[in-house]
Amino acid sequence: MIRTQQTRIPWAWVFLITTTTGVGALVESVSGQALTFTLRKFTNDPALITFIGAINIAFNFMVAPYTAWKSDRIWTKWGRRRPFLLVGWSVMALALIAAPLSPSLWLLTLVVIVWQFGMDFGYSGPWSPLFYEVVPMHQRGRAVVIKRLMSVLAQLFFSYVLLRQFDKIYNLRIGGGTFHVTGEQLIYWVTALLVVGAVLHLIFNVRETQPKHLHPPERFRPVQYVKETMGSRQ
Repeated sequence: MIRTQQTRIPWAWVFLITTTTGVGALVESVSGQALTFTLRKFTNDPALITFIGAINIAFNFMVAPYTAWKSDRIWTKWGRRRPFLLVGWSVMALALIAAPLSPSLWLLTLVVIVWQFGMDFGYSGPWSPLFYEVVPMHQRGRAVVIKRLMSVLAQLFFSYVLLRQFDKIYNLRIGGGTFHVTGEQLIYWVTALLVVGAVLHLIFNVRETQPKHLHPPERFRPVQYVKETMGSRQ
């Protein structure tokens, strides 16, 4: 069982916890190349494709900072980082399943909004704090190398295995019927399956230890947040 705030952890814990980083890198790859090809089914306008693909940038500013800030200031029976991860990634998995099935550009755009919201709500904000609470300071140098390796392996898997399937069609015989699965659907659904696996990993294999000193409950104020973040020269 992986636990936070330990003085030393087995290196196996580092490999296990960084698998989530690999899944996150895979999702980022899908939201780049694969999503671009999916959008081209409905439009060839480069500006519109770029605009929809850049929705995550807005959430990087609006959602991820809030969940990172809020996860410092709560405590639940599930911990303080994991609730955001579990909710956000569960929502994202559903959006990934729906993305290749979207019949129109507007529905696809809505799915992308939900998908990117889930990514920033459940990963971009609270994931790094959880990672560094699992890995003690004196092990973080090598842990970051392992984390980076997981990201590179995920990107290679996407580029050389998944993305090549985009234009293929697979005929699956189940029972007495034949089902057609496109390579596009395969890319999104395999990614969704790995996201679900990461969620289960966080549920059953990761536990947060309550810190001795928690931030007191505090209402989020955007102006105050900006001042505290940008208000000092450091």
